[in-house]
Amino acid sequence: MKNISKASISILTIISLFILGGCFDFGSDTGTSTTAESDTGVYQTNDFSLNIPTRWEVIDKNDFTSEVPGETVVVIRNNVKNETFTANVNVVKRSLEENADSREYANLVGNRQKSGLVDYSDIKKEESTIVIGDKEVPGYFLVFDARKTSQDQLVRYWQTYAVKDQNAYIVTGASSPGESESTSNIIENIVKSFRLK
Repeated sequence: MKNISKASISILTIISLFILGGCFDFGSDTGTSTTAESDTGVYQTNDFSLNIPTRWEVIDKNDFTSEVPGETVVVIRNNVKNETFTANVNVVKRSLEENADSREYANLVGNRQKSGLVDYSDIKKEESTIVIGDKEVPGYFLVFDARKTSQDQLVRYWQTYAVKDQNAYIVTGASSPGESESTSNIIENIVKSFRLK
C-alpha cells in the first residue's frame, strides 16, 4: 500500500464534513442552468460533472463566504431549508503529496473517519466504479452516521472518492438521519453520479 500523508487525509476529511453543517450562509442564491422540462441537470467544471436536481441550489466558489474552506469546489444544497440541518452535497479537491488509487484512498479516508468522528456507525459500504476520463476504475461508496463532535447532531453521510493524477476528490452528501426517503435518494444519486473528466 502506498504511503499517503495522514495529515493530508485528516485535513481533507475534516473539510468535506465541516462544510456540511447545513448552517453556513453561502451568500447569494444561485440556481442551476437547465431546462424547465427536466427535473435533473448537470453541474460541470473542467474537472468533473454531477447530475443534480434543478430545484436544488448550486453554490460555487464565487459565492462562498470566508467560512467555507478553500479546497471546496462546489456545494449543492436542497432548496427546502431546515432550521437545524439542510441536506446538501459538496465536492472537495486537494492535491496529494504521494500517489494513491481511488479505492486505496477511500479505505484510508474511511478508516480515518471511523477513528476521528463521534458515534460513527457504518450503514453501507459497497464496491463501485468511478468514471475517470473514458475508463471505469474501482472505488467505494459509503453511507454512515456520525457526529463531528459530541455536541453536534447526528448526521447521515454518503461518500465516494476519486483520485486522478495527484488530485483527490471527496464527494460527500449529508442530511439529518430522519430526512425523507426521497431526499436521501436524491443525495445518493448526486454522489454516485460524480464523474472525472
